[in-house]
Amino acid sequence: RKACLRKRRTQSAIGGLACACFYTLLLSEDERTKLDRLTVDDLEFARTNCMIPDHPFNCTLEECLRYEHYTNNPLSKTNPLQLFTLNPWVPEIMRGLIECTKCLGASTTEGIFRLAGDTDDVIALKEEIKASGYKMMSDVVRRAAFGNAKANGLGALDALKNQDEVYTGPTFGSCVESGDLLKQWLRGLKDPLIPHAFYNSALESVNFSSDLKATVALFNNLMKSNQASISYLVDFLVDLLQHKDVTLMDEAALAIVFSPNILKEPSGDPSKFALNHEKEKRFVLQLIEAGKRGLLKVRN
Repeated sequence: RKACLRKRRTQSAIGGLACACFYTLLLSEDERTKLDRLTVDDLEFARTNCMIPDHPFNCTLEECLRYEHYTNNPLSKTNPLQLFTLNPWVPEIMRGLIECTKCLGASTTEGIFRLAGDTDDVIALKEEIKASGYKMMSDVVRRAAFGNAKANGLGALDALKNQDEVYTGPTFGSCVESGDLLKQWLRGLKDPLIPHAFYNSALESVNFSSDLKATVALFNNLMKSNQASISYLVDFLVDLLQHKDVTLMDEAALAIVFSPNILKEPSGDPSKFALNHEKEKRFVLQLIEAGKRGLLKVRN
């Protein structure tokens, strides 16, 4: 058990196999007898899909969910030999960065998401998340709740009563920095929220601009976690659009910013990027419109 525990965070096939083996060691004898024998396909899945990354950046959505799940639940009995993206889970880092951006004044910041944070500061904040997990984001949201409670006279101390320890590390200086890091996280996904396999279908869907059926149909064919993540992001953008007179970020501006962050031309050919840029923007515009109409629902 100690050997599997030590090896399961190894970034290799050995780590994936160790993760699968450690799961079986957590089960009771009765639970273990009910397990099917591992097949060659199971071992191949473990080798290629069960690795747990060291941090949530520059990985796949599947790997990010595994990182968060096993960081929060080291002794989890969730079967690792299944895709976590089959669940309607939104990565905590995505939720956290969006909530921080809200709390730090996204709705009152002119040019939010067009602006970039100081490069060195954003790198330092990214490294803080890699080293210390999500304490920084939790602290920002908690302090915002404290400020709101204090302003409304609602027992402000209660907003901090669940804080186990005082966070004293580096933190976001503004919503521009948290928004910049959100874009970096999205852009760094090895397979975007609109996976490479759906890229051409996404571009084709904009040819049916008279309605949103093709766009919603594509959304419904995605893995549940992709659906939930896109829906969460679009809901945030729709909410932000209520303040576009202040932020000066209308639908088109947001689509320009987020289109290269949620779908990418698979070949990486710059000429194709230039050719497809307008269709990518129109696809994100259709997602936003679908979000406004409440059409981006995670399927059962």
